[in-house]
Amino acid sequence: IDRAERTVSLVELRDGRTIDLIHQPLPGGGWLATHHDVTDLRRSEAKISYMARHDGLTELPNRILFRERAEEALVEMRRDGSKIAFHCLDLDHFK
Repeated sequence: IDRAERTVSLVELRDGRTIDLIHQPLPGGGWLATHHDVTDLRRSEAKISYMARHDGLTELPNRILFRERAEEALVEMRRDGSKIAFHCLDLDHFK
């Protein structure tokens, strides 16, 4: 226990809430545990992430998401030695 370190964990509860658990060793022995409901924070982060990666009107994936997925595919291709192909379609003035 002399080398105990602070631990942080996220726990997903059955009811859908997300709890942030922090366990901190105390000088002289013992532990301090704190639990925080971070459900609203996580939902807000997920919503912002979705909005950053999808078109606001069509909800189709945008260039940011395309780039992220392409980079992931390229990493997997290099790792596995597999092949990959991309098909891109750019529609100007699409309404």
